[in-house]
Amino acid sequence: MTISLRLRNAGNVRNTNLVATLLATNGVIPIAPNNPQIYAVLAPSGFPVGRSFSFTSSGTNGQTITAVLQLQDGANNLGLVSFNFTLPDVHNFSNTSFINIRDNTNALPYPSSLSVSGLSGVLGKVTATLSNISHTFPQDIDVLLVGAAGQNSILMSGAGAPTLDNADITFDDTAPTSIPDGSSQILSGSYHPASYSFGNLPAPAPGGTYPAAMSVFNAANPNGTWSLL
Repeated sequence: MTISLRLRNAGNVRNTNLVATLLATNGVIPIAPNNPQIYAVLAPSGFPVGRSFSFTSSGTNGQTITAVLQLQDGANNLGLVSFNFTLPDVHNFSNTSFINIRDNTNALPYPSSLSVSGLSGVLGKVTATLSNISHTFPQDIDVLLVGAAGQNSILMSGAGAPTLDNADITFDDTAPTSIPDGSSQILSGSYHPASYSFGNLPAPAPGGTYPAAMSVFNAANPNGTWSLL
């Protein structure tokens, strides 16, 4: 991860040239090249100044890790300053039953459901993966994910050039590219959801316009029945 760590000169003496080094400790493993970082001169009682540090973290779901900066101002060692972070609480749920994509009608089953339970708090991020998906004309495939609280996101519609062959496709808002349109073949990988066609899916799919964004599930209660239509 890359995160901005902000420092402020809370005193009344001007510093010389502040340099901060992220230490490899408390579950934090710094990544080059942005370590150390130069904060230079911080105005006395001025505004905080941020610099970006990259690091990987090791720990368990929901564990607190501590990023520690060693501060050096010219020849003066100013000691350590700490920043606490809580690691994401990641859970995977899957329905491994086969979904038959039929021509000119709904898939079987429709919907394909998944029960989520036993989780506390609200959602921070959702991704969805379709495994071993094949079709001779993937532009005919419309996939809608409906969350336990009723939010929905179109994952793909009118996407991909023939053919789709045993691909593992993950839908993730942070993916570098959207699922391709009909001019490009869909290969295994991570994609941002996208829709290249318009229309409502048959009931029990909700009506209305379907957003193409996994962020619609953020801040919701994850527990309940999720549906793939």
